[in-house]
Amino acid sequence: MTSNHVKTSLLGNYKINDVKVDIYFSPEVIEAYASNDEINLINSLQTGEKYDRDPLEKHFDNIFEIVKSRVLELETYVMYFDNIEYEGHQLVWKSNFYEKSKLMEVGVTYSQMNCPDYQQEVANALQEFWDAEERGEDMDEYIRRQFEDT
Repeated sequence: MTSNHVKTSLLGNYKINDVKVDIYFSPEVIEAYASNDEINLINSLQTGEKYDRDPLEKHFDNIFEIVKSRVLELETYVMYFDNIEYEGHQLVWKSNFYEKSKLMEVGVTYSQMNCPDYQQEVANALQEFWDAEERGEDMDEYIRRQFEDT
């Protein structure tokens, strides 16, 4: 691990209506928006110690607002998988809801789509698919082979 990598998740506490919301931001999400100084400070935090610093906290607040808007739009506190975009980064969030305690737990992670290598891999796979289709291959068979190979 280099000095510019975060070694822990951070938790934000919010509310949607009368539901408590705990959001866990993965290390990769933190790294996407934090400066090197902020990363060094976060890495030196003790377990349970609070982190209340701008501008990173503003990013977390903005990400929460996007998640909140999705929750209200979809009318559910349980999300198995949803993509959102914030400041040019693709993020993935999922959530659980505990009705008895009125607690929603949300995990926000960094999408693989942000990685240029992954994007190139997807582009190559699509090109191979189109090439096979152009050659007249049986596409059901082609897809089956691809799944077996991977």
